Amino acid sequence: MEVARQCLAIAGKFPGDYEDIRVGEGATPMDEVKDTLDANLGRMPICEADGVSIGQGPAIHMYIAMTHGLAGANPVETAQIMSIKEALTELGKAFRDLVPYGSKPEEEKLAKFFEDETASDYAGMAVGANRDSRLLKWYMNRLEGIVGDGGVAVGSSISLADVLIYNSFAECLTEAEAPDKEPYQRAPFNDAARMEAALATCPKLKAICDAVAAHENIKKWLGMRGVQGF
Repeated sequence: MEVARQCLAIAGKFPGDYEDIRVGEGATPMDEVKDTLDANLGRMPICEADGVSIGQGPAIHMYIAMTHGLAGANPVETAQIMSIKEALTELGKAFRDLVPYGSKPEEEKLAKFFEDETASDYAGMAVGANRDSRLLKWYMNRLEGIVGDGGVAVGSSISLADVLIYNSFAECLTEAEAPDKEPYQRAPFNDAARMEAALATCPKLKAICDAVAAHENIKKWLGMRGVQGF
């Protein structure tokens, strides 16, 4: 739900303006929320708003974006934002196919994910034969070709797409924010140095990440969010 919290921060809303219930050790016990999770089929996350519950992270992201001016200026921009979101979801799946969630990444698999160029069709019609070989370079270069200039992915103002790109490629937790995590667990795609090098090859994506990180309200939120968990 960090994407949701960052969208709210961009809109000038911080805990106190909304209720942020965390579940787990040192937070709200599961027993207190277990009967409120039906909208997500008995799971977290859940957003309660306007008297109803909304389940599933992407739906929550879009609800917050649409109610806080981060969903584009018109339906076309909203669709473009969703298109970028789906591409990032595909990229995340490609990573987890190599490095299953909760496992310690092997150097060989990280090298493959970050450096493999089997799928090097970065422009024009995608080569179907490369479908199973599309890893970080393919997705980043393809996204580089469609996002906007000047640090904005879609349209002329910051949107959910920018926050999603930032969280995919540049969001790193500090040791203070995740004291029980290994360094690789705090980094995007488990390798901060490789990710930084990859961003340097995609100046438009890097400008988007830099613009989100430099946003006054994002800096305020990152300075106050403290120890992170689910």
